[in-house]
Amino acid sequence: MVNCSGSYSSSLDSTPSTGVTSSTTLPTQFGDNSTDNLEFDSTEYLISSIDDTDKFTIASSIYADTDSATLNYSQSNAFSSQVSASVNVSVNTSTPYSASFQNRITLSNGDSTFEYINFVVDTPGGGDVSDFLNVVCTITEMNGVSVFSNSSDTATATLTALGPPTEMTLLSGITFNGTYAAQTLEFALSFSEVTSTTEHQASQYVYKKAGTWPTAIENDGKITFNDGGGSHTFDILERVNSVTLRIDTSSNKPNTSGSFVVATGAYSSSHSDSITISAGTGSLNEFIYDNISSTSSQFIVDNVSGFAVNEILTLKKVTNTGFTTEYVLVDSSSRLNGGSDTDLSGILNVTRAYGSGTTGDSASLGDIASIAQEYESGQVVVSTGKVGSGFIRLNANPNDTSTPYMDIVERTGSGLYDVQLKARLGDLSGLDGTDMVLGRSNPGFGLATDNVFLQGGIIASYGEIGGFSIDTTTISSSNDNLILRDNGQITGSDVLFDGGVIGGFEISNTQINSSNNNLVLKSNGQITGSAVNLTGNINAEVGTFEDVEIVGQPILSESLFLIESWATSSAALQNQHLVGSGTTFSVGSELWSTKVVFKLCR
Repeated sequence: MVNCSGSYSSSLDSTPSTGVTSSTTLPTQFGDNSTDNLEFDSTEYLISSIDDTDKFTIASSIYADTDSATLNYSQSNAFSSQVSASVNVSVNTSTPYSASFQNRITLSNGDSTFEYINFVVDTPGGGDVSDFLNVVCTITEMNGVSVFSNSSDTATATLTALGPPTEMTLLSGITFNGTYAAQTLEFALSFSEVTSTTEHQASQYVYKKAGTWPTAIENDGKITFNDGGGSHTFDILERVNSVTLRIDTSSNKPNTSGSFVVATGAYSSSHSDSITISAGTGSLNEFIYDNISSTSSQFIVDNVSGFAVNEILTLKKVTNTGFTTEYVLVDSSSRLNGGSDTDLSGILNVTRAYGSGTTGDSASLGDIASIAQEYESGQVVVSTGKVGSGFIRLNANPNDTSTPYMDIVERTGSGLYDVQLKARLGDLSGLDGTDMVLGRSNPGFGLATDNVFLQGGIIASYGEIGGFSIDTTTISSSNDNLILRDNGQITGSDVLFDGGVIGGFEISNTQINSSNNNLVLKSNGQITGSAVNLTGNINAEVGTFEDVEIVGQPILSESLFLIESWATSSAALQNQHLVGSGTTFSVGSELWSTKVVFKLCR
């Protein structure tokens, strides 16, 4: 954002020379060296002598920026003339009236009459809502939305009732196109009141009082009057005859009151002639003007270094009817003082009113494009980027119910409306139902974008992240195959752990063990425990259990089994039968307390 300080021009100040030579033969109008003048750069130089057909001398020095320049020759002669009396003419004056308002209740498709609210009169000269009663006005939706059946944001309407209830009626068969909630649309209302007054204006004809006008008077010359009411210069439009001239009085009106008034003055006839001046080397003088016209293609800005070719800039201006927004395209730029490290001011050459008359989505861009405007020094210029870059827009418009928000916008093309919203922070109601909020309605306040990278904590009481739902007590997948509850419970249909500690148990890729190794479960099937208490059946083919080593597989379908091994403490148990059925067996009444190695078989 920079300040725009005005338009720019320059001139060259050179070494003077009084020797002036014409490249062609001097015009025959050169004559009276007491009254004839040369005019260059709005300065008149008196001819002091005519040396020959192509050389003359002037009374003072001429300054030119090159060796050759174009001078205008003027021949002045005093005269006494008469001007005709003034006549009455009718002059129409237009007085603008303007106001703004909102729709009070919901508007439906096809409505042509509706109630209004928040009617604010902003006519420059003041006024009241009654000024608009039963007057044909122009009504415009201020955000550029095409709400009318003529596919436009503008229609004609009449305020038909001051209320209550208030009433506004659309004209020419226009209706509303679509449904709009109460107080969601804001309109500008305007009309002009034309009044007619009578003014005195002089005739366009000037008469020579005595004799005839000199033949040197040309149709593109000028004539100056001083009739006692001030001196004014008029363009000569036509030599009507030898005693009558027709002049242009559109800018100034002679101070005339009688049918013929005597006036004195002078006429001048201008002729161009290319001459050669023996001028020295010039130095540049720069001029900066405070105001910028609507046709100027040059802006001077405080800092020109940050602008690029094809960048689109926006300038907002406040008028008596509201805001206007003009966009301009940067064609080129240059520094005023390229050798300075502190003075970064320079010239922007721009295309004015860029995109004016075109339409597009302006939600992230701003207001619709207006025609070129006039600006004063201090005007703010803001960039909306060029292709491949973008801009940040802060919107807190009190008349826009979808604000406040901050937009990050990327420019995707060279057209004014070639922009794409990349992120919005704040009120997301303007994105209701769009892909930016995953099609959600009433998204509220938040951040809408493609990716978010955060460092630090996240605190959320509800929502979704990557398909996982969050509420105050659980985090769960969309299919509930994984659920984490606030009571510590974890539910999963397919949980894979390859390390870590759960409830004091260590996990590796080959075993699960308690922290004191009193219980160890290994991947080879081995279970080691210092105090195992089991109920129910135990099935094993080999291994050791308490004082019994199992070295073979019992066939449980038989009721009698043979002990083929031996007992270290009781030989009586060798080669004996186990008596029993099912899962309960005994070997007589013999008991043992030492290790028994046996094999069970048929």
